[in-house]
Amino acid sequence: MSFSFSAWRFEKVEALLFAYCAARFRWQQWLGRRKLVMPPRRALIFITDHFGDTLILLPGLSRWMAAHPGTEVRFVTGTPIARKTLKMTGFHQATIDIDEFKKARLEKKTSRTLRRQAVQAMREFAPDICLLTHQSRFRCYQALAFLSGAPQLVVTWREGDPVPLGDRIVTATKTQSVLEVSNTLFDAPGAASLPGFLAPKTTPPNKPPVVLLHPGAKQAYKFWPPEHWRELIRRLVQEERVEVRVPISSFDAAQINAVLEPLDPALQSAVQRVQAEELTDLAERLKEADLFICLDSGPMHLAGLLGLRGVAIYGSRAVMHWTPPNAERFSLLFPEEEAAEKPAASSPPPTHPISFERVWDAVRFQLRQ
Repeated sequence: MSFSFSAWRFEKVEALLFAYCAARFRWQQWLGRRKLVMPPRRALIFITDHFGDTLILLPGLSRWMAAHPGTEVRFVTGTPIARKTLKMTGFHQATIDIDEFKKARLEKKTSRTLRRQAVQAMREFAPDICLLTHQSRFRCYQALAFLSGAPQLVVTWREGDPVPLGDRIVTATKTQSVLEVSNTLFDAPGAASLPGFLAPKTTPPNKPPVVLLHPGAKQAYKFWPPEHWRELIRRLVQEERVEVRVPISSFDAAQINAVLEPLDPALQSAVQRVQAEELTDLAERLKEADLFICLDSGPMHLAGLLGLRGVAIYGSRAVMHWTPPNAERFSLLFPEEEAAEKPAASSPPPTHPISFERVWDAVRFQLRQ
């Protein structure tokens, strides 16, 4: 096992910073100086999640911002895809980028200057409240939010998460979806229209059915066997006589090639490969489809926001609360029983818990709607 002094020192600095913030937090609470102001004049919202996790917050956030037009909002983004998603969905507020912290840590560089710059930008903004969601519960983000000087509203979807710096903590139960908690948090029940490329889907009349397949996902435990995807393509083309399309992007290239390359030449020619490198491209491809078949992934949430019908294949029951918007238009396929051990994110399961026939029954049901 290798040992990195730089990484060890980074961990120690993070631990000391968090301990310092926690001590000051308890002292300020005892003095009664930490009070949430609602509605705030200036809100600092931490969006440190990935594509799907960011999308799931946008309907409630959109309605909340519309209900409080006098509130100035600034986003703290922790991943490049989160920043890109915000920009492309019409949230053009200024951002404070902190994903460089992770880059500095991986490259074993000091992040002291980066942290100081971010904290200075937060303090200059002078927020009345900091909102942290999902992955923002991690202590490095809580410490940064504390240093901004504003009270923290923390949302978590895992019972028992340690949130020592939260002035108000909203915890979802296992039966609540992330969208339900988001709507409750932002006081925004129902759907909210989003600007930009998330316009409602319209289907021309007398159009042949188009089925869009997306075999990609970030975590390997979600992968559905390539041979199942190929059999699904064969039945859709030969039995249901639908038009099958597969969105192509560099992010999912390996998984897509594993499915498409072994196909028979006749089926290869029947499958349309459509470009979807950018989020706007993927949204346009979804708008052209009548049914979307996918794994538990960011595109699933995007399809839900667009009101598309779909079949979503989940690799674990532990994520049952991560359902897409407009989930009633989806067939959500969860394992009937949870595995004895939590699936490893880095390797696909030897036997996927969702059988082919179960998916095929759901696909046929959705095609008849």
